[in-house]
Amino acid sequence: MLARYDLRFEHPTFDFFGWGIMAVAKGATGFVINENITDAETNRRIDSIIWPGAAIFGLPISRGGDGHRFLVDDAYRWRLRHLIRWIKKGRTFTRLKSIKPAASERYTVTIRNSRVDRWRNSNSELWREFARDIGAYVIEDYYDKPIDLHDRMALYAGAKMNFGVWSGPMSLITFTEYPCRCSNWGVDEPDKILNSDIVRGEEPPWLLPNQRAPWKPASRALFDKWKQESY
Repeated sequence: MLARYDLRFEHPTFDFFGWGIMAVAKGATGFVINENITDAETNRRIDSIIWPGAAIFGLPISRGGDGHRFLVDDAYRWRLRHLIRWIKKGRTFTRLKSIKPAASERYTVTIRNSRVDRWRNSNSELWREFARDIGAYVIEDYYDKPIDLHDRMALYAGAKMNFGVWSGPMSLITFTEYPCRCSNWGVDEPDKILNSDIVRGEEPPWLLPNQRAPWKPASRALFDKWKQESY
């Protein structure tokens, strides 16, 4: 069964992965997206996120007008609340894996410097100081230094710990078995999270024991705690 990620409704972002794990669990055997997209930024995101993302699921992807959208409740598009509620009902999913061999960096720090929703961006000075302190490999925002999605996943797969603010790339880690520490979960958009059947202070319900996303902003105190846990 083809799962349709219809870009007339869905965002061409890392939302694809949250939607995708639900679609695969419901029987999707391939993905399909829209034909004849002319918007340059949308095509850039298709090429850097969605198209290579299908390979992480181990499924083919094509363009066309067929496929099932896997809509839930009365929403016109997939939202984070759908995944949260689905998991809280006891559903499970197959964890994603890097299709490239794991890289050898001990730690990674992922920087968010998006041109969209800038208030969610990393405090660059604070995070870079932390990265220098622990000798972490800094993965720059794709806008500033493009990185192949599979190279990114290989870095996450090989690291003893992956750090960053809650973002698309960091949320992707939480769908794998790879370790992560994400600051700012629930901090920058509390209403969005609280309207998703999450209570204040609760982490995403699908996290593994080696994954944490506290309701705390990035700070030196939080970094000191993480260092104690990670060394």
